[in-house]
Amino acid sequence: MNHETVMRRALQLTTAFNFLAAFSLAFPATALAQFMGLPPDAPLIYRALAAGAVGLFGFAYAWLSMQPVIDRPLVVFSIFGKLAAFGSVVVLALYGDLPLRSVVMTTPDLLFALVFIWWWGGTRQGR
Repeated sequence: MNHETVMRRALQLTTAFNFLAAFSLAFPATALAQFMGLPPDAPLIYRALAAGAVGLFGFAYAWLSMQPVIDRPLVVFSIFGKLAAFGSVVVLALYGDLPLRSVVMTTPDLLFALVFIWWWGGTRQGR
């Protein structure tokens, strides 16, 4: 399996996921956001900041997928971002602030983090 091809496809796919998540965070009363289990009455400032951060990661993934050489430090940053997103939702669901389906909806973040780790480990210098 070609590490580079898999990584580029994962980056492209997570770009779309991030943009959907950013839209849902910006407009939590939509059917998609409600399906994800987001609270519909979040204050505008929190919606804007969360949607902006998730959208910014989406743009970074799109940019990375188009680079001739994928930047390894940015991938490490992306791994922590994906794990933080998934972990935050798990903790909030365990605390009772989000429904369990929110964990299911953010499981792709965990899967993308694992793909990023797989790519990073397979592209170490000297390999």
